[in-house]
Amino acid sequence: MEQPTYHRMNRLLIAQGLDYQTIERGIDGIDLEELESHFKTGKIKFFYTIPRFHYPLGHSYSEQDKRAILDLAAKYGVYIVEDDYLGDLDSKKGQTFHYLDTEERVIYIKSFSTSLFPALRITALILPNAIKEAFVAYKNILDYDSNLIMQKALSLYIDSQLFEKNRLARLSNQEDYQKQIEERLANTPCPLPHFPLHDGLLLDLRQYPKIASLKHSQLGLDFFEEAYLGACPYQFAKVSLENLEKVLNYLKAELD
Repeated sequence: MEQPTYHRMNRLLIAQGLDYQTIERGIDGIDLEELESHFKTGKIKFFYTIPRFHYPLGHSYSEQDKRAILDLAAKYGVYIVEDDYLGDLDSKKGQTFHYLDTEERVIYIKSFSTSLFPALRITALILPNAIKEAFVAYKNILDYDSNLIMQKALSLYIDSQLFEKNRLARLSNQEDYQKQIEERLANTPCPLPHFPLHDGLLLDLRQYPKIASLKHSQLGLDFFEEAYLGACPYQFAKVSLENLEKVLNYLKAELD
């Protein structure tokens, strides 16, 4: 599993007592040679990844990287668990692992919580045929039936084109949000390497000399502590638009 990653997946591994191995996911992705070294041990059955708008770093795999990972999965018999939680908010409509997969090695998960509202706990799932029967049997033990009323409501929402209207509105709001961040950065340049996120700005703190003081600065930074299974290295932090100007002024004063 990639590290850092979605904190609930970290919790799930610990709560279920599952065996796992980790690989570092950075601003530029992962080391494919290291990934192959994990796969070739024969101990890895599933590789959980957020290929598009990775949480928390925002990185998206290129199509070349996706094809390389798919080749490794097919070669070593590993299933890729593709968490496409922000797929509806990708204006470029990049191809998914599932779309590129020709060997049925991808378990595709798509959430409606982010594109609509968090309380809508409905997920679309596409499974390889080889594991479909076992998955359905196991799901029926834990959860005999999903909420049919919510499923019907979502179906009507999609069929009426309201879902698409909402998706386009979210994309427009996201573009406006990014423009506001760019304007504030133009007025007050950031002294640290930084990268855009769909809900803020990612600061690269790997060369920042005063991490301890920054952690206790009350600036409202998100250091993603729960995104790591081990100790948080405090290499990155997210700042929201609302706190951006205050954070930029703080960093400028500290580094001048």
